[in-house]
Amino acid sequence: MDFISEICKNLPISLKKHLDKKRVFFVEKSSDKNLSDLKNCIASTMKGMSSWGEHVPYAWAKLESVLREMRRSIKVCRFSNLLEYVTKKKVVKIKTKKDLLTALKFFHERGVIFFRNEIEKVIILDVQWFVDAFKCIILDERHYESKEVGNLKEFDSLNKYGLLSDKILNDLWKNSDFQQHKQDLVNQMIDLNMLANVEADLWYVPCMNKQKYTPSILDNCTVSSTLCFVFKFLPFVIFHRLVIACMKKMKMTLWQHGDKYCIYHTVVVLKWETKKHQVLFGIRDKKVNGIEEYPYSIEIQAAVIQPRPLDKHVCSELRENISKILENLTMTFPVHEEAYLEGYRCVRKPYNNLPDGHIILEKDVSKDVDCTKCPSHVVEVQSIVGFWKVCVLHICIRLPGQKS
Repeated sequence: MDFISEICKNLPISLKKHLDKKRVFFVEKSSDKNLSDLKNCIASTMKGMSSWGEHVPYAWAKLESVLREMRRSIKVCRFSNLLEYVTKKKVVKIKTKKDLLTALKFFHERGVIFFRNEIEKVIILDVQWFVDAFKCIILDERHYESKEVGNLKEFDSLNKYGLLSDKILNDLWKNSDFQQHKQDLVNQMIDLNMLANVEADLWYVPCMNKQKYTPSILDNCTVSSTLCFVFKFLPFVIFHRLVIACMKKMKMTLWQHGDKYCIYHTVVVLKWETKKHQVLFGIRDKKVNGIEEYPYSIEIQAAVIQPRPLDKHVCSELRENISKILENLTMTFPVHEEAYLEGYRCVRKPYNNLPDGHIILEKDVSKDVDCTKCPSHVVEVQSIVGFWKVCVLHICIRLPGQKS
């Protein structure tokens, strides 16, 4: 029960209703204790899913048999090779590329294979094998086995900053079939926002970053107000995926302050090269005994090195792009309520380890008001909101494609 109580502390009320102590099973490594009951519970849960008993085309059942047979000898299959094989093999009865794509998408959603429409060329036939490839990168026990005198510095960069060199990846995957499919695996991990390209032979692995944020990096910068996206529930991986998605979609790169990249456990500063601005991404957890309605926040701040002026149009474009990315990343959140709300910090100060001021939700912003949460200060709405919405004479002008 102590274990369940600890979980309950970290879940919003809306998710606690799904917990049932009758469905909690304690298992031990190398032991069959409670495994039978656990399997029965999993089977019962699966039978209760909407997809259970769903009718599928006969050709798909035959295709699944083919995929399972292929998995015994290979881990990765080219889409073109599979298409050629199934269209010639009469027993499968899949005749077109469109039919095969539809079937593969179905099997991907059911966890049979790993297949992304965005990367049609490659099908990962063994999902656990793909997971194991990533575990080699992030698990310390794998690192210990691969560490040598000549690569200690690179391993230190991976474990402290999340910077994965090509040399270390080769060392981690040597003597395995991961190395044979290295480029396909890396491409899939990048597509899933598990890795991001930094340089030709260097990747960023955000879940490995353990550095504490140092606010002094913004000492010579002019900063915007802080845009906030607040959540009732927020897996840390959403923050990681947002950062990497911005690097991919908005052509951002890791910002260097001196000779170090500005990447930390809860903060990342990227350089938006085309806009000549820096963008800070931060994540906070202000959960206090489950009282806060929106205890989690992802916070965004634009910055420029002085004396360069801060461009409010850049901030507005930044907000639009980040909102679209977050909408996509939170698609699997509960559909009966909004995944997040937008707001702003009530004061404009460089991002700090301890938050300055409080968050005012967008829906509560109207005109200059006394802050109800901070000691006696007036929230100057235009100075806070104006960075993220292009305004003239206090009348907001909506940009093309921008939400009201």
